[in-house]
Amino acid sequence: MAISGAYVLVTNRCNFNCSYCYERDRQGDMKWETMKRLVDLMVEQYEPTRHVNAWSDLNINFFGGEPFFNWPVMKQTFEYVEEIKRTKNIKFSVYILTNGSIWNEEIHEFLARYKMTMGKRLKMQVSIDGCEESHDADRLTVDGKGTFKLVAENIKKYRNIIPDIQIRETLIPSKVDKFYDDYVALSELSNMVQMTPIIEADWSAVLDKAKEQLQKIYTLYFEQLKTSPKKFISLLNGNIIEANGIRVCSPENPEDDYKGCHAGHQLIGVTVDGEIYPCHRFIAYRKYFDYKMGDVWKGIDENSEKVKEIRKVHFANKECAGCKSYTCIRCYATNKYLEGKAEATPKTGYCEFCKMNQTLVNQLSDKLFSEYNNTLGNFTAYKSPINKRRGIIMEKGEKILGEDAEDVLVQGMTYLLKVMIEIRTQNDKIVQLLTKVAEANAAKENTSKEA
Repeated sequence: MAISGAYVLVTNRCNFNCSYCYERDRQGDMKWETMKRLVDLMVEQYEPTRHVNAWSDLNINFFGGEPFFNWPVMKQTFEYVEEIKRTKNIKFSVYILTNGSIWNEEIHEFLARYKMTMGKRLKMQVSIDGCEESHDADRLTVDGKGTFKLVAENIKKYRNIIPDIQIRETLIPSKVDKFYDDYVALSELSNMVQMTPIIEADWSAVLDKAKEQLQKIYTLYFEQLKTSPKKFISLLNGNIIEANGIRVCSPENPEDDYKGCHAGHQLIGVTVDGEIYPCHRFIAYRKYFDYKMGDVWKGIDENSEKVKEIRKVHFANKECAGCKSYTCIRCYATNKYLEGKAEATPKTGYCEFCKMNQTLVNQLSDKLFSEYNNTLGNFTAYKSPINKRRGIIMEKGEKILGEDAEDVLVQGMTYLLKVMIEIRTQNDKIVQLLTKVAEANAAKENTSKEA
């Protein structure tokens, strides 16, 4: 097994007591020796043909608990993975998943320095659930105090050094009437809003209200794009990317084609003691069912029955495999907890919510491409008559489908072609094309002036 990414519980300690939290183990920090061994294990089994994304080979997600409670180990990890990049040319991306409650000058200056050198390989996601009323209803400190003002203020501080900071909003049915108001509040704090509908709660009775709220959000989103082309909503943009066959992993790996989570397949979760599970959710549920796969010292036990079982899960549910809804995160651990089988589908109305949203996404996909794809006149949208996947028609009429296009080019198409101006230095082909366009426009202007 080649591990591409790891959710690392660098600490179990947390200063929040969120109402919907599935993790209740609040003691223990990971030691540096354990973290270093994990990094070494990932490097040892690294396959050069596999990439996490266009700019990194392997990925570490700092998780918890609240990861900043173990800042010393986080710091050492940054230093170590950058040393590996210099000596072995293996690039790690580092993703910090935080509740946003901790900020100080030392952390700020350290991350600012590494953001300068790592670029897109350093990302941060902050959990915040909408406006103050919505957030403070569920995300309180352990002593019952509201946290919205503190988190919102820290997001603004971190945004100064990590402009592409993401916000993660947990959607729950009881707050369905506030979805639009919550998005408005969150979109003022970040361009990147990750909306994650909870699986465990029952969505069946609120599907119509949820649809109404999402329609309002997406309508506002299209207005926001006119002045803020980098706006991104996971439930909308993320599904457009998936539905149009845009790859984020290396196309040399056919196993990347299955729909669903990569838990236990390319992704692992690691406890503070170095035990390896399919993901962080399997760690949280281990008191109900134990899917331990090994540890960082000995690696993954490929002969373990649990390892074999979790590998089969990816292909076991034919209903999910044929589903055209890309909102679904298909959480094997939660399905096991709710339904008794990891390959099951939840009976909480969650699937219906995802299918409803996908219908909206498919409708709005046409609008997104038709209204905003002509920002640069040399590009137009293309839809294959065979598989309906999106692509771009290049300057000389060449048609490039999403799965064949280079990652940066596809990102430019998906995030609106305006973004291509800002990211052109990352792709020689785009640079050359834009240069030709600029020269042609300049020549036309000179001709006009002379005339």
